[in-house]
Amino acid sequence: MVSNDIPLPELPSEPDLPLVSVVMPTYNRELQLCITLQSLFIQTYSLMEIIVVDQTKRHEERTRRFLEQNRHRLRLITSSPPAVTRARSAGALAARGDIVIYVDDDVICSRKFVAGHVRAHQLPGVGIVAGRMTENGKPIPKDDAPVGQLDPATIGVTRFFTSRKRQFVHHAPGANMSFKRPLLLQAGLFEPAMGGTARYEETDACIRVARLGYKVLFEPTAHVHHLGGPGGQSYGASFERHYRTVVHNGLLFTWRNIRCRYWPQALLYSFRNAFYLARRDRSPLPLRIFVEETARSVRSYFRSTGSLPPGAPRWPLE
Repeated sequence: MVSNDIPLPELPSEPDLPLVSVVMPTYNRELQLCITLQSLFIQTYSLMEIIVVDQTKRHEERTRRFLEQNRHRLRLITSSPPAVTRARSAGALAARGDIVIYVDDDVICSRKFVAGHVRAHQLPGVGIVAGRMTENGKPIPKDDAPVGQLDPATIGVTRFFTSRKRQFVHHAPGANMSFKRPLLLQAGLFEPAMGGTARYEETDACIRVARLGYKVLFEPTAHVHHLGGPGGQSYGASFERHYRTVVHNGLLFTWRNIRCRYWPQALLYSFRNAFYLARRDRSPLPLRIFVEETARSVRSYFRSTGSLPPGAPRWPLE
């Protein structure tokens, strides 16, 4: 085991344990959805509710039967049209818990997954917890590799969350993250304009809570194993749809959160990336997408939600 330099308080006694809401948006998942729910049913932490935000038009018969048989173990709400940001916000609004944990519909949760999140939230100053994620076929970086970092000049995010070392990070993975619910509500929930394949939507929520004066803690005991497979809003997405999401959501995230002095660098980096792709593919499409989505990101910024209190500093916090 890797030693951790950040000791955590013990969980409070049972009368003082917080109620936890585990929110799972789902879209066109079948077997994976059932497997994920089964791993939540056997958690060591019992004071919890499971909220499934279902965006699937019609499930297969065996999935429908599984959900019906387990209605006493979960709350099923529907959300349409499909959009992960809208589903995440709907789950937080429906939640009764003090802590909201978000989990994807294609993971297996370790038995101490919920307990790991709750214990990490006992550390003073922590408002968001990022959990550990592993998956088959992908190497596990060394434990001193960067975890959950964000470069404001390039809008670049480090998405390695496989370390076994507890540490403070910048953001959390959407498939395994938790918030103190009042802080998430204060930050304005999830930005609905971050659509498409939903890049940066979780980073946006994390940074906005951090701007209220709270930290993001990476907790390796809150572990899930990613299964992947068919289903989900990103599955089978075309290059154009994916790249439009990257440009639009990345720049919208910048306008909403990053200190203004980084804006020219972020815009230049996005343009250079589009130029590189255009040369590589011998196609003007990436440059056209850059121009169109840059303009759309500015429009989205003026229509975006979740205004923070006056005086909330932009990121990086100084």
